[in-house]
Amino acid sequence: MSYRRKHTGQILITNSLALLFISLFAYAALNKPFSYSVFKDQLSQVHPIAQAATFLAWTIPLFELMVVVLLLWPSLRHWGFFSFLGLILLFTGYLIYTLYFSLYNPCSCRGVISGIDWRSHILFNLFFIGLAVLGILLEPSKSSEKQQ
Repeated sequence: MSYRRKHTGQILITNSLALLFISLFAYAALNKPFSYSVFKDQLSQVHPIAQAATFLAWTIPLFELMVVVLLLWPSLRHWGFFSFLGLILLFTGYLIYTLYFSLYNPCSCRGVISGIDWRSHILFNLFFIGLAVLGILLEPSKSSEKQQ
């Protein structure tokens, strides 16, 4: 397979992954303000983060939108994949903690994933973690492009 064809396939995959992640985080970030009080109340029910619920209810959507911007900007997409991975790892950790260690299992999820149980939601996140790693591996950083 020629380098050009392999490179074109790589670009197609990373662009598709970026679009998928943008859709997921833009949807999540833009829906949270519409259910702000529910989101904040649910965060306040989880012991380790209860004190920071108000702060988190505002900053989580902002971080999600920042990741969307990184993924939209081609020269920053590599960092967007890393940022997406970081947030989805944190969220998966939160899900695991609340499932196994919290008396209260809040969920303000909407859309397609609103009807799935917690274990399925964790599997959903693990799938996206794998996709994020794939994106990181396939999306060249700008420093590696300059070396070629």
